Amino acid sequence: MNRNDENKNLILAILAGAAIAIILKQLLEKEHKKDGSDLAVGLLGGALGAGVYALLRQKNEENNNKPQQKIQPNDIFHFASNNETNEANGLIDSVRVSKLWASIPYAKRISKHLAKEYTKPNSQYEIIYSGESSYGKIQDDFAHSSHQFLLDELLQLKDFSNISDYNLKKLKYFSSLNEEKTKDIYENGKYILDFTTFNFGNGELLSVPSLTKFNVGIIGTNQVLSDKVAQDVKNMFYNKNLSQNSVLLYNEKSEISKDLHNNYNFQKEYYTKLVLPFLYKNIENFVELDKMANKIKQYNFSNVSDIITYSFYGLMGGTQVVKFAPTIYKRHDGAYYLVDLFITISDWYGADKDDIITKREYIQWQSNMSELKKNIEKADISCLNAFFWLQHHFGCSPFKTEIVFHDYLLFAKPNYY
Repeated sequence: MNRNDENKNLILAILAGAAIAIILKQLLEKEHKKDGSDLAVGLLGGALGAGVYALLRQKNEENNNKPQQKIQPNDIFHFASNNETNEANGLIDSVRVSKLWASIPYAKRISKHLAKEYTKPNSQYEIIYSGESSYGKIQDDFAHSSHQFLLDELLQLKDFSNISDYNLKKLKYFSSLNEEKTKDIYENGKYILDFTTFNFGNGELLSVPSLTKFNVGIIGTNQVLSDKVAQDVKNMFYNKNLSQNSVLLYNEKSEISKDLHNNYNFQKEYYTKLVLPFLYKNIENFVELDKMANKIKQYNFSNVSDIITYSFYGLMGGTQVVKFAPTIYKRHDGAYYLVDLFITISDWYGADKDDIITKREYIQWQSNMSELKKNIEKADISCLNAFFWLQHHFGCSPFKTEIVFHDYLLFAKPNYY
């Protein structure tokens, strides 16, 4: 019995003894019409209180000696209709994601506490596989380096030597800005600029009324990333002394990593559609597990609907490298497998020519908003133009980004669910 239980029982015993003593004193006084013996009553009450304390202690010890009921694996596989989100069953928060998982009878996410309980020494589970595989590579291209090109020097490069008048006017506009102004556009964005009618030198931009409801033009780094991630990115990017191949790492404990557990697009299109079925099918096929990354490939955070809610799109965009590192435990009876899974997703945060040079000769404004959106290219977005100019004119530093996703999974073999 722990100290808290013992103190609680002692207090209950004292209260019970005091109550008994008061009742006995009143009975004696009523019966004999005189004062009761305080000493006798106190001793009797104390004795009865001690008896109560002994009974409580015995009852507590009996409860402690009972075998503790543990959560069994088969219990985990019956929580599909349960909406709780507590530590024991490890359910995820998102309603849509929970419904998605409910349709997967062979695999359930479990908590760290439960996983540690199952895999501790002398448990029912033993390790059968631990490996790592990766797919893709960080591209060593124009976006990989920072520069301090003057406009004339940039225009001598192969990819910029034969650009349209529209793109040339755009480059001339940014070459007229100081670093502070360029950073402001990178961080906060502006309306998409019509450089075909921009009169270079007068310091004014064309205001297009039809664009007032078109949000893409005014989205900047501060809008597509959460406050913390945006600050992390700017601290790295603005550091011109940053060492080459520096990494902005978000480990499995970071908020952006935890968000992947609740991101419907990631869960639906990648995790539950590709990752989980592959693991289930090849749970003891170690040759295939060694090729896991090559078979599944990387996930690209290219869903525009995630821009406002999550930081993935603004930080990663299209990812370049994925690494899988599963550790698999098998229960002694072969009914269940526990998978301790790490997925590392990597990309390069840097600007290339597609962030500032459009493929067409000019931009044609449309009064119809849907038609306008169809004609918009990546390089029409002002914050990306500023991103390019900061890296390749002012010498801001590109860097590698990584998000580590971690999950504990319990798989049931057929006929066990």
